[in-house]
Amino acid sequence: MQITTECTAYMAEHCGLTPNNFKRPETINASDLIFSTHDWKGDLPEGWTRVGKAVITVDIPSVDAIIGAKVDSLKAQVKAIRADAEAKVNFIESQINNLLAIEYSPS
Repeated sequence: MQITTECTAYMAEHCGLTPNNFKRPETINASDLIFSTHDWKGDLPEGWTRVGKAVITVDIPSVDAIIGAKVDSLKAQVKAIRADAEAKVNFIESQINNLLAIEYSPS
């Protein structure tokens, strides 16, 4: 299945495109632009430039493929959160062990 939508193309603040790219449009890769159905008109985010209108067609995979991709993404988030939590726990345990290793001598 495909969906087609009209949107607006923008260059974000750190976009690597230059005026020379627009003199030679074949040098522009669509991935250098941001596409949005929201048209900010004159109220663009700081550093953004409105390029123009675009029509985008997206091939939508099967619902099973979308669910599988989402599950993989969520599993990756869980893995990252666990790694971050483990690093924080190890740091705190190290601080505890360092404090317990200090010999206490009352004055």
